[in-house]
Amino acid sequence: MTNKSEPVVQEIPPKHSNFFDQIYANNQLQRPVIALLIFRVAFFTLLFYDLWFISLGHAPRYGVSEFNVAHIPFLDQLFMPTITIQGAFYIIAGLLSLLLAFGWGNRVAMISVALIYNIAYFDSQADSYQHHYLLSLLLLLMAWFPWHQIKDLGKTFDLSLKSHWVLDALCIELGLVYFWTALTKSEATWLSGVPLKMMVSSTSAVAHINQISMALNIEVDQLFQFAAWSVMIGEFMAPLLLWVRKLRPIGFLIIPWFHIMVEWIGFDIELFSYYMLLLNLILLAPQWFWHILIKGLQLCTSVFDKFYRFYQKQWATPLYGSLPLILGLSLSTFVALLQLPIEGNLIIAVLSGLMMIFALDHHLPKRTLLPILIVILGAVWSLNQSEIIYDYYRMWGGDLQRRGELEKSITVYQKANDIKKIGLARHFNQAQLLVKINEPKKASLLYIQAVERHLQERKLLNQKQREVGIKQDVLDAIILNETQLAERAEILSRHLKQYPVAQSELQSDEQRNINQNALEIAKTAYQNAQKQEGINLQYNFFPKREVKQILQTLSPILK
Repeated sequence: MTNKSEPVVQEIPPKHSNFFDQIYANNQLQRPVIALLIFRVAFFTLLFYDLWFISLGHAPRYGVSEFNVAHIPFLDQLFMPTITIQGAFYIIAGLLSLLLAFGWGNRVAMISVALIYNIAYFDSQADSYQHHYLLSLLLLLMAWFPWHQIKDLGKTFDLSLKSHWVLDALCIELGLVYFWTALTKSEATWLSGVPLKMMVSSTSAVAHINQISMALNIEVDQLFQFAAWSVMIGEFMAPLLLWVRKLRPIGFLIIPWFHIMVEWIGFDIELFSYYMLLLNLILLAPQWFWHILIKGLQLCTSVFDKFYRFYQKQWATPLYGSLPLILGLSLSTFVALLQLPIEGNLIIAVLSGLMMIFALDHHLPKRTLLPILIVILGAVWSLNQSEIIYDYYRMWGGDLQRRGELEKSITVYQKANDIKKIGLARHFNQAQLLVKINEPKKASLLYIQAVERHLQERKLLNQKQREVGIKQDVLDAIILNETQLAERAEILSRHLKQYPVAQSELQSDEQRNINQNALEIAKTAYQNAQKQEGINLQYNFFPKREVKQILQTLSPILK
């Protein structure tokens, strides 16, 4: 499986006919096959996660009240994006990304991912995230690269170089992105350091920045000003570091830090930093980096050599011509996706099953069928176990509520509550909507369930605090939970005076206790919130504005 010796790579200077050809030839990007393999696995796995575990939760925003404005006007004439259509785009593109990551997809899979992602982005301005726009352009470029040809792990433990115009185009595109970003940072507001300082949300980063400031004996504002200038200058340099071959090792030591620091300060831009770090790795990492990486991989994979060789002998013939096996995998995909509790799951399952027939590389050996099936079933199971399905209905219910479609919102919130068995859900929101549509008696039980969930959350957060000690994120969560508990228990106590619930209607002793002692629970929670606020101030942690507003409102009632 592994090569005992590493081949000596000799670069043959290409012929060039004019000045521009010479410049291109001297700076053409050449990457080891191992680098392309690692990038393919990491990038498309990340894209799968992005589509299934982040984007899918936003599908309910599309086509609500049959209103939409596309990025490209002619798309408005073709179709109206809906929760089902966007859900299908995200599920299918994510599934194909998973095939590509593991080397099981063909050229159809790559082209389909690029087209589906671009349609899903450009079909509505509900997604105007600039980083998604960049990703759509990157995928259009990457669709021209033969990722499906880089498969066999045993053939990638050499440093033979591969060049392709797509790799050069990626360098150019990223260089333009960095240059334009630097240009926008060249105005006085950014260079003052104030915007950068406002981006810092990580408490550990704040503490370290203060320590650095004291060690250098300069003001924190001056430190941020220096950092702002450094970022701008570095991003202006980035195009040259990407485009000039001899400067790329320097770029490898500089450019990734832009994105590492973004994550360190806690600035939330979803997965953008991770995409950019992967691109920097594939485009800039020098040859010595891959030498070291190969040594580590050889050490790890040698343990599995015997199993790998045995497994290679089993079902070694290609899938090509084995229609029953391919149809069986397609049917299994259909059945697995049919279990997803989302809108239009039947349509999504049918389309995904059909795409498996065309997007699967039929030259794969039959032995890959079992791993493919395991990965697909594992992905669907993980999605069902995650928070994203709850987020899907939570966001949908909230959107319907804002649009005044209260009865639909109540139904969708009920689905969210049914999915999330443990932890805070949308019982309180659902109860408020029932009151608005003149069904207060139904709201009583939901108010009780909302308070019950907050009491359960209290136990979990107190346990976490005992484990980790004084941490701002834990303290923030505790004070917010206690504040909301006080507010909701007080609302419940007033509501029960008019619309009482019989003890026999309640499902647990905790619910019966809440029914009888709602006001006392509210007072205790209010006192706890005040106490936690004092601890926050003692450690120079400042509670959220929402907390202060609620406590001020409750003060004359519960003090």
